Amino acid sequence: YKGEKKVFYADLFGLRDDKYKYLLENTIKTTKWNEISPHKEFYFFVARNEEGLEEYEKFYKIPDIFPINSVGIVTARDKLTIKWRPDEVWRTVYSLGKDTGDWKVELAQKDLTDSGLDKNKIVPILYRPFDVRYTYYTGKSRGFLCMPRPEVM
Repeated sequence: YKGEKKVFYADLFGLRDDKYKYLLENTIKTTKWNEISPHKEFYFFVARNEEGLEEYEKFYKIPDIFPINSVGIVTARDKLTIKWRPDEVWRTVYSLGKDTGDWKVELAQKDLTDSGLDKNKIVPILYRPFDVRYTYYTGKSRGFLCMPRPEVM
């Protein structure tokens, strides 16, 4: 495509059946499009009220406030490593199941043996916001937990 490139955007609100009806009865040519100008660094492909954006962008960015970040703990086996009660975790350390891609039973067993089985290593974990569960935490990567992420905990 040669020449100036433009980005257009359209919203469709309402009930599902109404949306399906609209889509069946309209085309790209009959849809009311609004031109938008996505800006770097985020390229929001939606219409935005950018009043005050210049002042907003002067404030600290998230990476400035939290320079260490990650996706958080990766268990590779949530059903096995995350439990509702500490006693369930304790039973699990004796029955590890089968390997997965990034998680090997042999490595988990070695981690448990090397760290010394200890009920004090059963700790609460914020599994989701307001969802406290329990896991066994040794802090070792590729052990009971695939990637514990101690740098952000």
